[in-house]
Amino acid sequence: MLSQKAKAGDDSANDRVIAYLLESGQLTREELRTFRPSVCNRLDRNTSGLLIAGKTMRGLQETAAQLRSRSVKKYYHALVWGTITEPEHPTAYLVKDHGTNQVKVYTAKPGSGGDQIETAYTPIASYGNATLLEIHLITGKSHQIRAHLVSVGHPVLGDPKYGDPVRNRELFRAAGVKRQLLHACRLELPDGRVFECDDPEEFDKAEQWLMIFYRG
Repeated sequence: MLSQKAKAGDDSANDRVIAYLLESGQLTREELRTFRPSVCNRLDRNTSGLLIAGKTMRGLQETAAQLRSRSVKKYYHALVWGTITEPEHPTAYLVKDHGTNQVKVYTAKPGSGGDQIETAYTPIASYGNATLLEIHLITGKSHQIRAHLVSVGHPVLGDPKYGDPVRNRELFRAAGVKRQLLHACRLELPDGRVFECDDPEEFDKAEQWLMIFYRG
C-alpha cells in the first residue's frame, strides 16, 4: 500500500486514514470539503511499519514542524548482508536521479550538490553472513537507508532497487521473501510517547532460513 496515491485507483494510507476518521465520526463529509487529513511522512514502496498522520490542520502543522526539527525520532529494523559488529554513524551526501528514480551516495560533497545525510545503526542480531540492525534515521531523504547501507557494503535483503539480485532470488526461493526487509519499527515523540510496531513475518522467515543456511 502506498503512503499517498501515485495515480487514480491506487490504495493508499492517506485514503484509509480519511475513511477511518469518517467511519469513527471524527470527521464529517462537510469538513472534508475544506480540509483533508493527511499522512505526514512517507515510507519507500514495499517498506513496512509506522506512519504519522495529522487529523487536524493544527496537528499537521505541529507534526510537520517536529519532523523538520528532527524532534521526532524514527527507528527502523533492517536485515542486511554482511557482518556488522559495532554501532556506526556514517554521514554522506545523497543525489537523486529523477530519471531513474534512484539515488547515489557520495562520501564527499559532489559538484552537483546533494543533501547531507546521517544514518546511525546498531547491530542487534547476527546470522552468519547477515545482520539485523536497528537504524536511527536522523535525516529523512528518499531511499536514504537503502542507498546509504549499500554504499558501505551492506545491502538490505530483498531490496529490488539497490540490493544484490542473485542473493534476492535465493532469498525468494528459500524463504518466499519478495520485498526489502526494512521496517519502521518505532517512533519517539517529543512529549515522551513511544509507538512501536512488530516486525512483519517476512523477517521471521528470512531469519529462520539464515540460521539454518549459515549456521548449519
